Amino acid sequence: MLAIVIGSKRLTFVDDELVRWVLLFVPWQVLGLCISKFGTDQLSFAMVSGDTSTRVQLLPLLSARFVPAAAVFSAVSLFVYDPGFVVVVTFLSIVMDATSVLIASDLNARKRFKIVAMANLVKHALFFLIFVVLSWFGLASKFSVLLAFLSTSAFRLLALLPTYLSIHGVDYVGIPNQVLLAVQQVQNYL
Repeated sequence: MLAIVIGSKRLTFVDDELVRWVLLFVPWQVLGLCISKFGTDQLSFAMVSGDTSTRVQLLPLLSARFVPAAAVFSAVSLFVYDPGFVVVVTFLSIVMDATSVLIASDLNARKRFKIVAMANLVKHALFFLIFVVLSWFGLASKFSVLLAFLSTSAFRLLALLPTYLSIHGVDYVGIPNQVLLAVQQVQNYL
C-alpha cells in the first residue's frame, strides 16, 4: 500500500528520482529471489506438510543453490545498476530472503502462521515505511534506502530463526533438483 502511495506522487517530500529507482529496484530484487530459490519453498511446504517429522536441509541449499544463483544475479545487476553497494545489497538480500522464504514455508507447513505473517509484514511494509520516514527527515539516498532494504531482509530472517530452530526431533531431507519448478517460478513472476 505504501508503495502505491509513494509511486502516486502524493507525498511531496519524497524525491521523484529516488522513488522511480526504488520502485524499479524492489521488483528487480524479487525477480532475483524467485530465480535463486528455485521453487524450494514450494517443495519444502509440500514435503513438511506431508510429514512434519521432516525438515529440508538448509545449509546444502544455501551453498549449492541460493548463494551461487544470487551471485550470478547480482553480477547481472552490474549491467542494470551502477556498480557498488547495490550489487552487495542485491546479493545479501537475495540470500537472506531465500532463506527466510524457505523457513517460512517450513513453519507454515507446521501451522506456525502467526510468526510467518508477522515476519512477512516486516519485510516490504517496514521497508516502505522506513523509506517514507527517511524522506520526511531528508535522509533518503540510494545508500540509506539500500541499507534499510538490507536491514528489513535481516530483520525478517532473525524474526523467523528462533521459532525455526526451536523445532527439534526432525529428520533432515534433501530437496531434489527440480529445474522445471524453478523455471515455472520465474514464469509466474514475469
